[in-house]
Amino acid sequence: MVGSGIFSRKVLVSHQHRFIFVKTRKTGGSSVQIALAQYMDHPDDVVVPVVGSAEDGTPRLNNGVGKNARIPVWRWRIKDFYWVATGFPREYKEHMGARFIRRYVGRSVWDDYYTFAVERNPWDRLVSRYFYHFRPERGRSQIAFNDFVESDILPAWSNWHLYTHKDQVIVDKLIRYDSLEDELREVTDLLGIPRLELPRAKGQYRKDRRPYQEWYNDSTRQRIAEVFSREIEYFGWTFD
Repeated sequence: MVGSGIFSRKVLVSHQHRFIFVKTRKTGGSSVQIALAQYMDHPDDVVVPVVGSAEDGTPRLNNGVGKNARIPVWRWRIKDFYWVATGFPREYKEHMGARFIRRYVGRSVWDDYYTFAVERNPWDRLVSRYFYHFRPERGRSQIAFNDFVESDILPAWSNWHLYTHKDQVIVDKLIRYDSLEDELREVTDLLGIPRLELPRAKGQYRKDRRPYQEWYNDSTRQRIAEVFSREIEYFGWTFD
């Protein structure tokens, strides 16, 4: 079985431009965050940083410094007091689900602001995830891609729960990764933000750029279809 590691739960809340960006996994989220960083100047904005720099040298989000990442005590639930007592501070974290963000920013802010996330064809996304999972600095022993897909941990890499609640999409916009720049431009035009140039972030780990279709056999193709059936149905994605 492939080890899951610890999935941290990054989020952007802009009060000046009135948007909330919910970051999903392996969908270009770090690139979007870096591009949006220059418009996160309001003193009350919530920023959980991407540490380091993009591949092209562009400084990452807030130069690795968090901003208003701590969740105010008056927003805590009873469970939050327990987690703090056991050594886990209440903070906005990477890949925090939309329903939790909504709870902590408050329903009135959530409903009033424009909320969006990015999703990607899971057959494509899992190839990217494979290379990222076995990136050299993690020190993991790489296994065959087919074994990776057949592992028990596969369901944990679904993004579905990050932008839904009770199987209902609760963000205003789900951008398709395969048309990321065009759809993101529609969002920034709506928000009154200048058009963004997306840096390349975290793409350096994938050395083999063959089309994703070439990575699958009939069994692994079907397993992806079963595990990620909800997002596949929602977007109408096909393997081809």
